[in-house]
Amino acid sequence: DGRSIPVTVSTLCRKDERGVVRGYFAALSVMDRRARSDAFAETQYSATLNSLGDGIHVVGPDLHITMVNDALRTRIWDLDIDIEPVGRTIREVFGFLPPSIESEYAAVFKKGELLVTEETVNVGGREFVSEVRKIPIFEADKVRQVVTVIHDVTQQKRDERIKTVLCRISSEMNTAADLDDLCATIQGLLSTIMDARNLFIALRSRQERSLSIAYSAGAGNALEKLPPGRTLTAYIAESDRPLLITREDAGQLKESDKIDTVETSASVWLGVPLRFKENSIGALVVQNFEDPFAYSRKDLEILEFVSERIAEVIERKRVDEEMRQHIQHLKRTSTSIIFTMAKILELRDPYTAGHQQRVARLGCAIAREMGLSEDEVDGIFMAALVHDIGKIYVPAEILNRPAKLSETEMELVKSHPSIGYDIVKEIEFSQPIDRIVVQHHERMDGSGYPNGITGNDMIPQARILAVADVVEAMASHRPYRPALSIDETLNEIDKNRDILYDGQVVDACIKVFRQRDFRLD
Repeated sequence: DGRSIPVTVSTLCRKDERGVVRGYFAALSVMDRRARSDAFAETQYSATLNSLGDGIHVVGPDLHITMVNDALRTRIWDLDIDIEPVGRTIREVFGFLPPSIESEYAAVFKKGELLVTEETVNVGGREFVSEVRKIPIFEADKVRQVVTVIHDVTQQKRDERIKTVLCRISSEMNTAADLDDLCATIQGLLSTIMDARNLFIALRSRQERSLSIAYSAGAGNALEKLPPGRTLTAYIAESDRPLLITREDAGQLKESDKIDTVETSASVWLGVPLRFKENSIGALVVQNFEDPFAYSRKDLEILEFVSERIAEVIERKRVDEEMRQHIQHLKRTSTSIIFTMAKILELRDPYTAGHQQRVARLGCAIAREMGLSEDEVDGIFMAALVHDIGKIYVPAEILNRPAKLSETEMELVKSHPSIGYDIVKEIEFSQPIDRIVVQHHERMDGSGYPNGITGNDMIPQARILAVADVVEAMASHRPYRPALSIDETLNEIDKNRDILYDGQVVDACIKVFRQRDFRLD
């Protein structure tokens, strides 16, 4: 009729998970209700609310619900609430809401401002997350009603959490120390998005192709060993297909002669194959012993995603472990060979008996004082045990002669580092034992033998062995000279620091004797 009617419009933009606008909800409050038919307005209002997918209810100042839309009624049924909401208070209908709910509505009625919150509630063991908008509706400049729009974001939040967890699993796989550490990490992360309390991983043996438990965890239900025969786990690994099955369905699978044994009493069982380079190497399984509906198709997809990534890591860890064991075996074999060589030399030359062990002990003490790794210390120890193995080709009468050697005889003695190198170079070891042996008589100024190299070309381990060897030799009796005291010996190498011997090695050697109370005997 040409009149201007003041209204208040509260508008809500609704977007999908990609942020695309899919529609708007507008709550319109007319200041002068005479401008239109009350009945028509209520009808249109209800129709609008019922057309929306979000749950909506309207409350008055006394927090009694005056209207609910169809979507909210459906949600109420899903939550097993069997009372009529209209005419009851918010607390009577939604008793699981937090204690702050009344004060939140009081604030909206008082201030007349939109309030947006995120609410997480647990009902019947299920978690629901909602984005809740409380929209004030004005009449005569006063809030008369509050329209509450409840947008369910449970699945969205779960998907976000799943994405975060899967990213963490991918990033942390390569940092696991071993297979047990890797599996424990995976179980812990999976447990934040699904029931992974009872989880096990079965892997195939490379030789026999049989399955065995590589990792198992469970609250009193951990599976320690797979029974022989065609089990559910074996069925997955052989068929190379995932399986989500209840206890009853597992029994039917046995009756159909597809399996011999059901290795679990779980209510529901979810397993996926572990594949590496198109080959099944085992299975990843989770199980629940109380709720037959604990797992869904979504959980199966999560487990498949994880299995694709961990199979490669598991296989790499297995190869690493096999390589480590192989290296340990080679190391034990090499050590045995070296000890045998050392024993043969000592039996041949009584004056050398004990020399190599004492040099080895002193060399290791110096190396540790200088901060070398234990692997490098082991290398020095092994090299010291055979550093004079080349003397096996030098006649014993020359080695033990108390008189001065001829030039020819001296050259023969000086050849023992090169001969020793030829003997030990084929021994597989993690440290350069052959180079330590051939360089242990070289000197910093190039005056040593057999190659006359300078300190820049000597490896650190050889510099250490050179000092340990000369200290033990000077401090021990020989047929051609008496032994020096330890103080005389240390003064001698100190005089020749950075000339014949590495200065840092000399300092460390003096320190282990004078501050660490090292003794050769």
